[in-house]
Amino acid sequence: MLSARSVLINWNTTTGQIISNYSVELSVNFSSWKNAVCNGSMVPGDCVVTQKQAVIIELKPYTNYTFRVKARGQFGTSNYSTESKMVLTDEAGV
Repeated sequence: MLSARSVLINWNTTTGQIISNYSVELSVNFSSWKNAVCNGSMVPGDCVVTQKQAVIIELKPYTNYTFRVKARGQFGTSNYSTESKMVLTDEAGV
């Protein structure tokens, strides 16, 4: 799912540990990273979810985004994942 203001992202895990939640960050045109905002987040204003997917919201139309994810589990917090491929949101009104 991709629109002018939201995108569905999903990811896989390679660890055998029990994961309690995931945090998602985004970057616009490979600039600085900031917390993403998503539907169903456990933390208002951030994207913290228990499943391996999230609908990222409050995006700008016709803008390039990349995403990265980190996991929290029984042994602490992971490093961030490798950045996603760049995603271009739709134009406004499309």
